[in-house]
Amino acid sequence: MSAGAFVALSSRASRRAAPSVRTGFMKSNTTAIAHVSVVSLPDEPTVSVVVPFYGIDVAALIICVDGLLDQDYSQDRITILVIDNNETASLSASMFGRRCKLFHEPLPGSYAARNRGMRESFDDIIAFTDSDCVPQRSWISAGVKALKQATRPIIVGGPIVFGFGSNSAKTACELLDSIIHHRQSEYIFEHQFAATANLFVPRVLISSYGQFDARFFSGGDREFGQRLTTSGVGIVMAEDAVVVHPARRRFIDLLQKGLRGVGGDKTFLSLREASPWAIFKIQINNYLHRQRLISNRADALGIAPYQLFKLRALLTLIYVARLLEAIRLVFGGKPYRV
Repeated sequence: MSAGAFVALSSRASRRAAPSVRTGFMKSNTTAIAHVSVVSLPDEPTVSVVVPFYGIDVAALIICVDGLLDQDYSQDRITILVIDNNETASLSASMFGRRCKLFHEPLPGSYAARNRGMRESFDDIIAFTDSDCVPQRSWISAGVKALKQATRPIIVGGPIVFGFGSNSAKTACELLDSIIHHRQSEYIFEHQFAATANLFVPRVLISSYGQFDARFFSGGDREFGQRLTTSGVGIVMAEDAVVVHPARRRFIDLLQKGLRGVGGDKTFLSLREASPWAIFKIQINNYLHRQRLISNRADALGIAPYQLFKLRALLTLIYVARLLEAIRLVFGGKPYRV
């Protein structure tokens, strides 16, 4: 399911005070994790960072890996696992140095690639980020600290901050992307999951609750996180565990992400044997929610009226395309990976 589906806007997350670690524990079904009552970590646990890669933007991947090689956490406790998820292997291990391991996973989908990374990892903690993200220098330290401070089993998410490059003037697409996507605080506090652009999971929880559902091309992070949190596992926001994600400048990139999200919605409904027609309600609710997000952010971002109109028009175009994609899927089409 796409991260925004079934979302009812709450402004509480944005108004909360921001200590370095905030919790979002589920209040029910805590007895379901009796078999994982404690996650014991060593003083300096080992960490595997799984980075799935698909496409041709090798330059962004190298910047991501460089950021991981410059962490303030002990480098001999970090293993970087790059998972090439292109149909044909497209990367060379020599591009990244000896502290980075490279694997090819031909099964399509970023969650299949992340699962491959889990299978290749033997460390205490598995961290996830995306190949176009730039982890800040204390990213691993802050994520590990949050896990070690916990008194019960938890997963940890961190902020996903948008980067706008050297351009002082943000394009309409960049603004729209930064408003409607990667709302990590909302995901954690309102919906009990964290986006895999910034997620830390103790290995023992994966052993107990399983990997990502590789049938998802989009929204698998939500299914995974809620599978754990509805079983009583806690979820924490580590405010200092920051990654930077470049804002999308091109409309085609926003459109492709939107179409991928519809496929995630369809997979979610299929797995729960829900009516396929419910996908249209999801799109409408999601559209209205994101229009409200634009309204709520307009004043804070100083968006001029003409630009506000442009943002709303772009979002409307995306959702017209999403409704057409929903029709295609209802009548037997397969989700796009785009």
